[in-house]
Amino acid sequence: MSSENVTVRYTDEDLIDFKSVIDSKLEKAMAQYQSLKEQLKDITENNTDDFAKDITDFSSIQSEIEMLNNMANHQRKYIQDLENALIRINNKSYGICVVSGELIDKKRLLAVPTTTKSVTAKTQSEMKDKMIVPKEKIRGFDDELELDDEKPVKKSEPKSPVIITKVIKKSPGTKPVSPLDDEDLDKIFSELDVIKELDESELNIEDDDEEIGYDSEEDLDMIADEDSYDEDEDME
Repeated sequence: MSSENVTVRYTDEDLIDFKSVIDSKLEKAMAQYQSLKEQLKDITENNTDDFAKDITDFSSIQSEIEMLNNMANHQRKYIQDLENALIRINNKSYGICVVSGELIDKKRLLAVPTTTKSVTAKTQSEMKDKMIVPKEKIRGFDDELELDDEKPVKKSEPKSPVIITKVIKKSPGTKPVSPLDDEDLDKIFSELDVIKELDESELNIEDDDEEIGYDSEEDLDMIADEDSYDEDEDME
């Protein structure tokens, strides 16, 4: 017999060991399944004719029924997988990986007797499922940064120079003092004479005028004019 016709499989002794493990697990699974069915039956019958319960009790009962149903469905599927494993044992194909065709590790079969894939095949299958890329890729934060980098940068047009004009007003300074002319001097002296006359009238110095020999105010004015004329000549 050539090596090409040799099929890799577990020996009959190994298959007997696997069958005993599966039979034990199947018996326990069926017992648990029957227990779950009985619990569901009891809850349903005890609460069918009781309409006096409040809303809180009713919601808790519904939650319990839902949980038991889920456990029963899971247990029924597990029983079906164990029965399929017994069929493979009878066919002597138990323990052969359906993906690679290689033998599944014996320790794995004892821990999970319903398995049909090796650890390597299962890992590759899970990675393949995760690597499926959806049609529309979801953009992340890094993608947004890349899009911003790819955007063309607009060149700023040269702006025309802005001319800012400012009117500066000169603060009004002190006017230059113009030199006094003869008319200004005459006016100043005349004002001084008036002030002098007022002071003399208040002080009542008529006696002094008599001693000097002045007869009237006109004489005093004439003297004042002569004094101012002399001062003008001195300034010239």
